[in-house]
Amino acid sequence: MRFGLKQENLHRIEEMLLAVSHPQSPTYGQHWTPSAVVETFAPSDDTIAAVANWLTDAGITRERLRLSVSKGWIDLNATVGEIEDLLKTEYHVYTHMETGDEQI
Repeated sequence: MRFGLKQENLHRIEEMLLAVSHPQSPTYGQHWTPSAVVETFAPSDDTIAAVANWLTDAGITRERLRLSVSKGWIDLNATVGEIEDLLKTEYHVYTHMETGDEQI
């Protein structure tokens, strides 16, 4: 399962894109490095900690959590039972009567 984290500075993305793409901009053509993009838009440390703490408080060990390179996602391999408990829900498999296709 993947948990998307609230990114920072999204309100400035248009301004930042125009700054490197408009010929009259003083930063025209000075494209961002991947690390600069991550640093600018990554969720705050508080956001990452809040989601990680919620998961660990629910019994998921921190070793099972993986923060993506972009820091925008926390990945977790979990059983259906663990996710049902975590999200307080139930998942079911439904089979289409005509095609036999299954959907969760």
